[in-house]
Amino acid sequence: MRRLSAVFVAVFGLSFMLNMTAASAHYVYEKAFTWRSSVDCVDTRSEISHGHGGGYSRANSEITKRGYIPVVNQWRDCLSDFKRPAGYIHNQLALFRYAAPVDEWYRCSSWRSWYNSNTTARFDTYVYWGTTAPCGPGYYGTTGGGSEYNGVWHGGLIWSGNHYLPAAAKAAMTEDSAPTAPPWVKSDGTVDLGAQTPVSGPDGQVLMDGSGHPVMAPIASPIAPPGSNSPSDPGVRSYDASTDTETVVLDLP
Repeated sequence: MRRLSAVFVAVFGLSFMLNMTAASAHYVYEKAFTWRSSVDCVDTRSEISHGHGGGYSRANSEITKRGYIPVVNQWRDCLSDFKRPAGYIHNQLALFRYAAPVDEWYRCSSWRSWYNSNTTARFDTYVYWGTTAPCGPGYYGTTGGGSEYNGVWHGGLIWSGNHYLPAAAKAAMTEDSAPTAPPWVKSDGTVDLGAQTPVSGPDGQVLMDGSGHPVMAPIASPIAPPGSNSPSDPGVRSYDASTDTETVVLDLP
């Protein structure tokens, strides 16, 4: 009887963990350093989710610096929080959709960007894309990232991986044909900032020129230096002193 109970507990525990994994698999993200040095580091997370109806995108940045570990008497890079003044952290993100007919990832949204308004080491930004997927059902991904100003801007962009939006439409598909990452994504998940990408037209599909080729645009725009009065996109801001995190949420209709 004791053995049967043990087997039951083990099977139940495995089933519980599998169910938890499936239940929490509603978002996809990548996280990596977009800048790392002995002076400052930028740790970036880019995320795509089917939450909030039409899905949401997230770009998160954490700024650190060299720190000392007394127990081993060593200095380590990217260890201690590096609080930056207002305007010295910049997050940006855009939503991309895969167009199977032309085998292209194209930008479905305009770029959204924000500067921090508090002295902080962590800046977390979200865009809720409304009640339906902005460019129709399909595979989407977030290109998001953060940069930190320390004489010059340090940082970059990360590709989140892809996720089908909305989830209900994905459940009705008869087969899964998830696309590969865009060609402008490097092997470490960071984005080639010199790349050009197709953009969407008013109908939410790939915008074509007069010759039938996709209209191309730079993957990202240059970031203005602090104090240049560059505006942030709107959104509801909050600051959590316990985690030293400023958050911005832009909820689109």
